Amino acid sequence: MLKLSKKGFDWRSFWATYQVWVIFFGLIICYSIISPEFFTATNINNILTQNAMLVVVTLAQLLAVVTGGIDLSVASVLALSGVMVAKFVTAGIPVGLATLGAIGVGAVAGCVNGILISKLKFAPFIATLATLVMVKGMTFIQSGGHVIYVNNETFSFLGRGSLLGIPVIIWVMIVVTVLVWFVMGRTIVGRRLYAVGGNPEAARLAGINVQRYLFFAYVCSGALCGLAGAFMAFRLGAGSPTIGQDWELDSIAAVVVGGASLMGGIGTPINSMFGAFIIGFIRNILNLMGVAAYPQMIVKGLIIILSVVSQSLGSGLIGFRIKKPGGDKEIASEERKE
Repeated sequence: MLKLSKKGFDWRSFWATYQVWVIFFGLIICYSIISPEFFTATNINNILTQNAMLVVVTLAQLLAVVTGGIDLSVASVLALSGVMVAKFVTAGIPVGLATLGAIGVGAVAGCVNGILISKLKFAPFIATLATLVMVKGMTFIQSGGHVIYVNNETFSFLGRGSLLGIPVIIWVMIVVTVLVWFVMGRTIVGRRLYAVGGNPEAARLAGINVQRYLFFAYVCSGALCGLAGAFMAFRLGAGSPTIGQDWELDSIAAVVVGGASLMGGIGTPINSMFGAFIIGFIRNILNLMGVAAYPQMIVKGLIIILSVVSQSLGSGLIGFRIKKPGGDKEIASEERKE
């Protein structure tokens, strides 16, 4: 919580707590200046639709990051799931069952990550990198390197249709965000995920089955990517082996911009959702400015660096205040009493 010390307003604490909101509204102002039509209903709808599944993938990434890990396979799992849902539907399987199949494909990939990390003690970076490569290979094998087009009314409706005037894909984003928020913020499962990420050894000594919750986090991450892959295919009307390219980088950038710590134990679904929109806004602004794809990757990398530095600056200086001899110790003590 933000507090006033005897020295006045603590802007560093403010920035550490509210940076995602400051950046989000700052970008809205910039976007409005660059594009006067920003605040039209059509444009807002387009932006939400374009970034809805990035939000879902970002929440999948958050589950891994909160436990102190990372999931580099999110984009590859999304692409494989999109290809598989298209293949299922073209083979005559109903769209509902095909969607469950795509989620299952993602969950299986998550199981592989979970087993490598929780049972075989692989580092999350190595385990998910290996899964990324394997899944990408499977995606091109299943698709033959080609886009799989689907001619199905339900398939098209789920990707481009609306309910109550709001696109179905946005409803999916809202439901997933609320569900993840509820699980992580209002259930014992969520509290234990944060405990595992904050201090695995302390969590183990407290009686938490660390392996089980690590496995759970990566399976859920994979399942969410499977869902996102299916809806990306619905939106495009086809399964593509290159869909969601570079979203592993975008999702990591989004959770970091949203205030999650790559060391684990810190991060919220709502802030991560806004982090995803920030990345989406930046990509759209760069596109409007005519910036090519490769320089955009440099910008995204810089965003990750600046966000981590920003978090470290805020937390480090707050800690420095407490360690400082004399008056600041007394101030910290008074604040704790309050």
